[in-house]
Amino acid sequence: MAKGATWRVVDHWAKDAKRESASSNPKLWVGVTPTSAEGSHPNSDSPVGDIAFYNEFGTMSVPARSFIRDWVDGDIDRIAARVGKDILQSLESDTTMRELLTKRGREFRLAIIKRINARIPPPNAAVTLANKSGNIPLIDTETLIDAIRYEVK
Repeated sequence: MAKGATWRVVDHWAKDAKRESASSNPKLWVGVTPTSAEGSHPNSDSPVGDIAFYNEFGTMSVPARSFIRDWVDGDIDRIAARVGKDILQSLESDTTMRELLTKRGREFRLAIIKRINARIPPPNAAVTLANKSGNIPLIDTETLIDAIRYEVK
C-alpha cells in the first residue's frame, strides 16, 4: 500500500460514486435527441428525426451521409479517453458526473456539427443543388444542425 494511503480513502470514493450512481445515474444523449427529433422540417412534411435518419443511413434515393456513426467510429479512442478521464475526476473531486457529462455533451455536439460543416461526402446531386441555397450536404435550412443537441438525463 502506498505511504499515507488508507482503505478509508478508497472506501469513501467508492461510497460517493455508488451514492451518486444510485441517486442519479446520469446518461448523456448526443445527436438528434428524442426531444429535438419531434420538430418539423420547413421543406418537408417529415419530422426532423426522420430526415436525420434518412441522411444518417441513406434511402433508395438519398445516399448515406453519416454525421454521427462515422464521427463516433473515427473518434472512439478520444471519446473513450475523455469519458474515462471524467469518471476518474468524478471520483477524485467534488465535480459530479452530471456536470462532466454536460461538458462532454457540449464538446461532442460541436464535434458533430464540425463534421457536417466539413462536407460529408458524397457531394449533393445536381437536382439537389438546383433546389437549395448552398452546396454543403446536410446544410440548407440548418434545421438538422439546430436539432443536434445533447441531453443529460
